[in-house]
Amino acid sequence: MIRICLRAETKKFEKRSPLSPESAKTLIDRGFHIYVEESKERCFDIDCFRSVGCSIIPSDAWIDLPSDFYILGLKELPETLSKLKHKHIYFGHAFKEQVGWKKLLEKYKRGGGSLIDMEFLTSSEGRRVAAFGYWAGYCGAALAVMNWCKQQLNDRGFLSFIYSFKNRDTLSEELNKQYALARKRTASIPSVVVIGYKGRCGTGATDLLSQLGITPVLWDIEDTKGKGPLIETLGQNILINCSLVMPDTEPFLLPEHVNTLDRKLSVICDVSCDPTSPYNPLPIYSKTTTFNNPIQSLSKNDNLLDLIAIDHLPSLLPLESSLDFSDQLLGTLLQLGQNDCYELNAAISKFHAVLAMLE
Repeated sequence: MIRICLRAETKKFEKRSPLSPESAKTLIDRGFHIYVEESKERCFDIDCFRSVGCSIIPSDAWIDLPSDFYILGLKELPETLSKLKHKHIYFGHAFKEQVGWKKLLEKYKRGGGSLIDMEFLTSSEGRRVAAFGYWAGYCGAALAVMNWCKQQLNDRGFLSFIYSFKNRDTLSEELNKQYALARKRTASIPSVVVIGYKGRCGTGATDLLSQLGITPVLWDIEDTKGKGPLIETLGQNILINCSLVMPDTEPFLLPEHVNTLDRKLSVICDVSCDPTSPYNPLPIYSKTTTFNNPIQSLSKNDNLLDLIAIDHLPSLLPLESSLDFSDQLLGTLLQLGQNDCYELNAAISKFHAVLAMLE
């Protein structure tokens, strides 16, 4: 029997779940045993999991479960753990030499566990089988426009702290209200450039913008490859970066562009958000922003340039993003324990290849 434990997230403001009660029921019906940790933050009520047959356990109980368990989550594990013995499935952010990657993988080496990184669960065509990309782009574009609105109103209050919305309708209501107020102050529609528009993130961003009647400039790899820095972005009001971080990506902007006096650009939302990677295409910042501190002011002069770089943007809409992601991931979870699943084999092979780099 395959046993999976859905752990409680420890990252602040993280309300998403990689597994919905509906998907849990499907797994149980197929013979899986599903454990779910209690969590006050998760967007799904614990009773929904209990009602479909999941075993409910306290938060952080996964640490003491037998080593044959698959531990399912989204964001980082507690740093206090010295070794990891289980088969973990989550976004580890350790396979592209991000800060702390060696320290994390040493814990797996000491404990004998393994990491199936969701970022590297890919089909034979190289496409990720499950991703939050659409909702990351959608939420990132919403926050970028909201911040632009506040700039027009000389009011920075809303984005001094942000919170998860109950659903997409409540987000739209708030955004439309802010946008209407800003349009009364300024007659212009914000000019926006979306980099990486063909991907999931870019699609989400352009969908959000279209709901507001904003037609962005759309660039993808054929428009940016070998052309950095992209000075043209300084002539837009908002830059939304949805590009895939790759080793050969040239910087889109450099630090010297930040304090340019004739710059129109006043909001950057880095949806890709990988500042600790050596491949970061926006090397104008070095740390992420958060829900309780979402804006980093980059400019040292009076010409505002605000950066949004939240690494779990879909938490703005945890319900829609969790349901979507769980549906995508279910097919792979159903193949756990099988030897012929391409995406699982690819992710495990990647783990062992990176682990070997420690030797």
